[in-house]
Amino acid sequence: MAQSKQKRPGPGRPKDDQLAARRRADIVRHAIDEFARRGYAGADLDVIAANAGCSKGTLYNYFKSKGDLFAASVDHVMFGMKEAVGTLDDDKDPIDQLENLVRGFLRHFARHPQHVELLVQERSDFRDREQPTYYAYRAASRRQWRTRFERLIAAGRMRPMPPDRAINILGDLLYGTIFMNHFRGRRIAPDRQAAEVLDVLLGGLLTDTEFRARQNRPRPPSASAAD
Repeated sequence: MAQSKQKRPGPGRPKDDQLAARRRADIVRHAIDEFARRGYAGADLDVIAANAGCSKGTLYNYFKSKGDLFAASVDHVMFGMKEAVGTLDDDKDPIDQLENLVRGFLRHFARHPQHVELLVQERSDFRDREQPTYYAYRAASRRQWRTRFERLIAAGRMRPMPPDRAINILGDLLYGTIFMNHFRGRRIAPDRQAAEVLDVLLGGLLTDTEFRARQNRPRPPSASAAD
């Protein structure tokens, strides 16, 4: 009786389950550079594909359209920023985490100025979007920071104020800083800029005496009261 032959594995490389994810990420990285350099309208999908080492048809295997690729690029920008600022930890001091957030945020966008350009384009070229990506990120982190500010206020470490006011001002300050850096072409060492921002943010502009004096002074009637 003849012995049955064992089936040998076929030729070729073993299947790489991560290949598609790596290819997609590589396309997005090159897309970010192209969108930042030429704008959304001027960006060329053929150039993106060539720089990523694939065909234009391969691009459409991963992204339905140019707009879909742009949205994925902005998502990548925000994911990178979230990694740079770090994950909040209940066991760590919230003020230390706030300082780390400011430093990580400014470092990230100083290292990747093209990421700022994409956030600007999203607001100008996709005005019909209900919520820009960076607003969506702010909304997601709001609850965590609200809880931390409430704890700081309760512990007497932070002035009593509505936590959402502090969150809004902090977000406007940080995004305003990177946008003004971008528009003015400012190249400031991010750690130095973070130290300056934190000095004003945590230390304030006025001495305690001056702040109390201004809080206690009579206030002029508002325009609505005068009417």
